[in-house]
Amino acid sequence: LAPARILCPRRHGQTRFSGTIVVNIVGAFVLGFLMRFLLGSTTASPEVRIALTVGFCGAFTTMSTFSFETVALLQDGEYWRASAYMAGTVVGGVGAIVAGTATATRLL
Repeated sequence: LAPARILCPRRHGQTRFSGTIVVNIVGAFVLGFLMRFLLGSTTASPEVRIALTVGFCGAFTTMSTFSFETVALLQDGEYWRASAYMAGTVVGGVGAIVAGTATATRLL
């Protein structure tokens, strides 16, 4: 299967979850970057750090959508796609945190 078909199965004519996985991985990168950069410098107050990490990153990422879409895939019998989606989100998110942290470390 092509990667696009794995990440973008169609249900009732609508593409699912490709945007969710991208947002979650990008959000993880941004969170890793912000945590390392903001905690390693004096550029932001604690209130700004909380607003950017918990507020922005928390609102930007979509754990509830990820969970809903995973259950929908499982209910549709799409076990392989559900497994790939879960693994890709978790592994991609952890990798993005590491990459974001490393990027911020280089800038400090």
